[in-house]
Amino acid sequence: MPVSSSVPRALRRRKRGGQATFTVALTEKPTAHVTLHFTSNDTTEGTVGNPELTFTPDNWNAPQEVLVTGVDDDIADGSQTYAVTYSVTSEDSAYAELDPASVELQNKDNDSAGITVSAVSGPTTEAGGQATFTTLPDREMRARMVRYMESIPGFDKLHELPWYPGKRYPGVISRAQAELKART
Repeated sequence: MPVSSSVPRALRRRKRGGQATFTVALTEKPTAHVTLHFTSNDTTEGTVGNPELTFTPDNWNAPQEVLVTGVDDDIADGSQTYAVTYSVTSEDSAYAELDPASVELQNKDNDSAGITVSAVSGPTTEAGGQATFTTLPDREMRARMVRYMESIPGFDKLHELPWYPGKRYPGVISRAQAELKART
């Protein structure tokens, strides 16, 4: 194949914008410019920083670098495999007819599902005294809930929910505890 790539054995991306690179060069001198067009097959897991590389009859065998950045999706979905695919355009028929292989990557997950639980309001008693606590969904669950509610036509009160992103969660718990104490 007239295109070669140098891909590290374990090319993995960490979420939160981790980056990886691989290099590409031509294996035969072209008769015209050769442009490689790169794209991710799953932009929710990784994106290509430089979507085009051009080789000429002068720089055909000089390796050029492709930069890939992992995407943090705020979902505990485990490490996800995706691929950088590319196509070739050239007036050199040997390159114009190529169907190059893709480069497989893995976006390592950094999310975990969970629930935040407030402190218990106090002990229970044998006389029937009650203790309360408040639960709030964690960041991932809030993100899922927000995405779902935003998809509901006409839902415009999302910002009023106590766990909406940007709200101060400890304040919600404190208010709930204060309301409980005021009732007893």
